[in-house]
Amino acid sequence: MGVERTPSQVSITSTRSTSSASVETDRHIRVQAILQNDFTSVPNILSIVPPNEWSILADHLYAYHSEIDAWPLVLWASSQRSAGDMVLSDQQFHDMVLKRNVFSEQFVRWNKRLIQEFYQKAKLSYNDFNDFTGEDEKQKISDLLSIILQNYAECPFEDIPLMFLKTAAIFKGIIGLGDDYLDNMHLFYMGESIVPLVLNPTLVNLDDLHYVRPVKLQALLNECGRLLLRYGQIKKNPLEEPYQSMMKHWAETTTATVPLRFSFEEVEVMEKIWRAQRTINSKKLKKLEEAITELVEGHTDDARTDGLSETSEYGLCKFSDKLNDPKWKFSKQEKGITEYTWYKGEGIGGRVEAEIKGDISQLKKIVEDVFRNIKLFSHLEMEELDKETSTIQFRVHAPFPFSPRYISADIHYHTNNGESSAIFYYSERNKTPSGHQRAKMLLSGIQVTAKGRDRVKVAVMLHMDMCSSIPNWAASGQSSSIKKNISKLLRS
Repeated sequence: MGVERTPSQVSITSTRSTSSASVETDRHIRVQAILQNDFTSVPNILSIVPPNEWSILADHLYAYHSEIDAWPLVLWASSQRSAGDMVLSDQQFHDMVLKRNVFSEQFVRWNKRLIQEFYQKAKLSYNDFNDFTGEDEKQKISDLLSIILQNYAECPFEDIPLMFLKTAAIFKGIIGLGDDYLDNMHLFYMGESIVPLVLNPTLVNLDDLHYVRPVKLQALLNECGRLLLRYGQIKKNPLEEPYQSMMKHWAETTTATVPLRFSFEEVEVMEKIWRAQRTINSKKLKKLEEAITELVEGHTDDARTDGLSETSEYGLCKFSDKLNDPKWKFSKQEKGITEYTWYKGEGIGGRVEAEIKGDISQLKKIVEDVFRNIKLFSHLEMEELDKETSTIQFRVHAPFPFSPRYISADIHYHTNNGESSAIFYYSERNKTPSGHQRAKMLLSGIQVTAKGRDRVKVAVMLHMDMCSSIPNWAASGQSSSIKKNISKLLRS
């Protein structure tokens, strides 16, 4: 028999239900507005989403708009900045958006082109430097810096990211050229984008993610970065020679390109070409819209069912099929270890195979060693649910400025006819920690096959969907790091 409610109780319940529905509807309308380039509701949305989740919102929002046209979002973010502000903040949401723009695929490709030769020569010559004070050392540093500044000044118009050209064209009218040899637009980009990469070239995959830079090399990069930060101030505060003459020449050469580079007419031509070549990924847009809606409406975790795993979709046969899928393309073979790359597919990961000493009973130990030795993973937690099932959760590092990812997966163990397999499935068993984006473990696993005489063949296949806006350049670096770590483990 049900509990009867008084009329007042019914009224209160009805009012609360109506109010809750109204709030959800209002939030949904605001989300739809920002997806359709109406950003007036951003302050309201930021009051709903905790500040430690803003980076995730910036990831999703920039990824969504860049799939169509990021310009309205970038223009809005730029308009939130004061005219004299020449630094991107880590605390302001609009600056988070602009940083994702600066680290988009097009920008990173350009940035690598600007600094790659400089960095290669720095790595070859850093032992020639002691304290950067001698005339010979200063000249060598000047020669290194001139590589970047010449590339920056002489880069063909069509190779420069369209978003930079459009943004600079707008700001040229707002802040003007400035009163130094280098104009304000090129100066801003130098300080916010190029100098950080000079200090840490790993940010654009010029080194392995876990490369430990020699102290003397880092000292040289620091000195170059220090000098580049003076690039837009040398008229008011001249540098010593040979830096002053070299920088003055390239600053004037760069500023002379402003009428062409930051011309709305020229930018419009480039934009027409870009739009003609653009193909929108509707499936990706839908996923991003759902992610933004969940983040704002607060249903990201509530909608999950504990213990849900995608095992029903896959099995041992599916794993074997994927292990031999032709999309795995040979990368390299060295010292008995073979690496493969997932060709033109979504996500990060790799496949590594090797024959080592051991037996198939070591499978669980191999699984644990693999996850604990991949430097991209941290905060690793493993739990055995029963003899044939374990659960694992861990954080996946994402390159600056993107938010870290979180993965929850179930591991199912199989042993049959001299072969043991551990298959990894995406799981919703655990909630996403604050400040992380939820990524997905795609069908992955480890197979150990007996080869006789205490020898086994080990095949490790990891494949993860990082979701949202991890660009290709970053995913490539992450995949390379994963394969390198697995190869090192199997080699040892």
